[in-house]
Amino acid sequence: MDYEEDLRDTLHGDILDSYRECLVCVSVLAVVCSFVHIYTVNISHAVADFILGLETKAGDLPTSKTR
Repeated sequence: MDYEEDLRDTLHGDILDSYRECLVCVSVLAVVCSFVHIYTVNISHAVADFILGLETKAGDLPTSKTR
């Protein structure tokens, strides 16, 4: 019995140790992907606001049709 319990504890510890690095890498990758996603969304919103702002300013300019 003691041998089986020791073996099970050893194997369980080895499995956790072998996957720990993988879990850390996946966690870091998830955080990096989240920051990249937030950054790209903010840039796309800024570009859209810039384009919409140009359209609004172009619409406010007097044209020959309105005179």
